[in-house]
Parts: sequence; structure tokens; C-alpha cells
Amino acid sequence: MKEEAALIRDALLTPGEYSSVEEINKGGCAKFANRLIEATGKGELMWSSNFHKYFDLKHKRDRYHGHVVVFYKGKLYDAENTDGVVHPDDLNFFKHRFMNG
Repeated sequence: MKEEAALIRDALLTPGEYSSVEEINKGGCAKFANRLIEATGKGELMWSSNFHKYFDLKHKRDRYHGHVVVFYKGKLYDAENTDGVVHPDDLNFFKHRFMNG
């Protein structure tokens, strides 16, 4: 999964698409996630607003919004975390959000 995730991330980092992985995660996370599932035939979309159903969260539930990832074999994948992480708090998308207030 991580190799395919890196390839899709790199394909989106082309002129006319996105200029950074942070930009992909802020506006193209669904595009990334859907392409990853289409390319691998594995995983499922998981919206951040549903994380509380599957994980014990450090922060208030309403702070986890605005992001979609691929959930596969116990790991969450997005454009910044192509190796996958085991908990939403480990996603760089939320690390940045919680660090900046």
C-alpha cells in the first residue's frame, strides 16, 4: 500500500495539480484517497468526523473534521503519511492543526 500511496502522491504533485503534500491534504485528500483505493482495490474511505467510532482520541471529537484517509489493515494513509499510521493523532494533518491551536 505504501508504494502505491507514494506514487499517487507524486502524481498529484505535478504542475497544474498540487504544489505540496500539505495542499493535497487540505483540498485534495478525497481525490488522493479515492485514487489509492482504485489503484490497489484495497482499503476503505474513512472520514475524520468518524474517527471517534474507532479510536480513543486525545482531543475533543469536533476537532477531527475536514479530512479523509484510506483505512487498510489497521493503518491510516494520506498524502503526508504514505507509510500509514496507526492512530489519527499521528497524521501530520492533525499534528499541524493541534500544534497551531
